[in-house]
Amino acid sequence: MKRLAAVLDTEGGVRFLWWLIGATLIVGFFVYLAVGANGPKDPKVAAREGVGGFDTIGFSIEHGAVNDVWCALLAGNDKQRQTGMMGRTDLGGLDAMLFAFPAPVDNRLVYFYNRRVPIALSVAWFDPGGKYLSATDMESCADIPDCPRFTTTSKFKFAIEVPKGGLGRLGIGPGAVLDVGKSGC
Repeated sequence: MKRLAAVLDTEGGVRFLWWLIGATLIVGFFVYLAVGANGPKDPKVAAREGVGGFDTIGFSIEHGAVNDVWCALLAGNDKQRQTGMMGRTDLGGLDAMLFAFPAPVDNRLVYFYNRRVPIALSVAWFDPGGKYLSATDMESCADIPDCPRFTTTSKFKFAIEVPKGGLGRLGIGPGAVLDVGKSGC
């Protein structure tokens, strides 16, 4: 240790120490670049891998002062709405599945069920203006024709599904207002 201190006390020793620090920083920088280059350009895109057949959409839930932007799989056409979460165990890294209908639908004719979905889900319905109507939990149901059916109390235009118990994390509940089409996803 004394020998190292004696070397560092010399002018050459100080230069060597600065050179060593600089070389370490440069090597560290290039290692950082090499490791970073292996990641996706947009980490949100990586989270969307495996969401085949669905687009993504941003949405927010206004509930008091909270108004975060969330990302969802978009079930925006008949085929996607009929398939929903069937066969899926997760949302591919996104926050929800959003069912959007082109016009308000009659709650007596359109319903949700958890047929062929291997996980329990929570679903919330929203009117055409995005106002929260109601929510319920749906247990997983095998591939049988008489799975329980769920709907809301009046016409709706949007529904959001999440793994059971996940609506509160998004701020979904009485008084919430849904705003669809937000950027940030």
